[in-house]
Amino acid sequence: MNSPVRSGLVGLVIFLGVVALGGGYEFLFTRDGALFAGPSEMVRVEGYVGSEKAGFLADPEVQALLADRYGIEVVTRRVGTFEMLDLPAESVDFMWPASELPLDRLRDAVGRPLESQVVFSSPVVLYSWVPVVDQLERRGLVTWDQGAYHAELAVLLRLIADETTWSDLGVNGVFGRVTITSTDPRASNSGAMFAVLVANTLNDAVLTESEVPAVLPEVRQVFQVQGQMEHSTGTLFERVLQQGMAQYPLVVGYENLYRELDASSSSLWDGVRDDLVMIYPSPTVWSSHPIVALTERGRRLMTALEDEDLLALAWERHGFRSRVDASGAISPVTQIPRPPVVFELLDGLSGADGGDR
Repeated sequence: MNSPVRSGLVGLVIFLGVVALGGGYEFLFTRDGALFAGPSEMVRVEGYVGSEKAGFLADPEVQALLADRYGIEVVTRRVGTFEMLDLPAESVDFMWPASELPLDRLRDAVGRPLESQVVFSSPVVLYSWVPVVDQLERRGLVTWDQGAYHAELAVLLRLIADETTWSDLGVNGVFGRVTITSTDPRASNSGAMFAVLVANTLNDAVLTESEVPAVLPEVRQVFQVQGQMEHSTGTLFERVLQQGMAQYPLVVGYENLYRELDASSSSLWDGVRDDLVMIYPSPTVWSSHPIVALTERGRRLMTALEDEDLLALAWERHGFRSRVDASGAISPVTQIPRPPVVFELLDGLSGADGGDR
């Protein structure tokens, strides 16, 4: 004969099962025995995503968690943060840029308030190579502190302004003048954040609208010496790995891409493991990654991304910082100017690579 306690538990489980199924959910057990409500049907959620998050969304375990717990299949198109402004918002469920800067313009384009939430953050860093860093460190231009390399951005910018060559610094195998390669600041957020860093550093303070004209010529020089620029941070990073130090001695990117590669089993990493170096510029800037929900399906994804297991995977495998413990010393951080100031700066860089975009 069943005890009253056992009968009560059976009744509770049956009741919860009926309620869950009636709402489109079924109760499932995780590996550790925890009970959660899993979806009984899948939805396809489509969106525009910055290339730096492609690895996270392509992770089989991330995909499995989204499917099993939330009934979500994510389909994305890799797009530069500011290029998203030129694409039809009505054809997707969400946008996931690498910055909050375009949100005001996106809201105006959509014609209604936006639901957004910053899910990940990543500081802007520099990628370089052991032979380059050895020479920079020998000259006091790069220092090792708290387990990481650091460099004063103002000092590096002075090298560019003085038209210093890599051979002047004793770097063999690299031709021409010192440059810091970035993405196009008018299309990609990492390039825009670098423009902000350069402007704030030259201005010795957070840039204001009235100060843009004074710093613009020097900022333009930093970008003009690069030549043609990529529109995608992820694409630029792939080129760095493929073409190496001679083509890309010093490059702007996100911390997460380096950490993601370090945690991966990619054959590309095997080829550069002992040579590629990450440097924290001083100052640096945090790049926040807000997901913008445009439909109910987009809101479903935005909610799912609060899952602690997903946030843990984002840090451990893909280098994105979040509320999950992701401690680690970085350089002093500068603030991003108000969006109108940033866009005035970016507009002033039009044609910095010789193009008319």
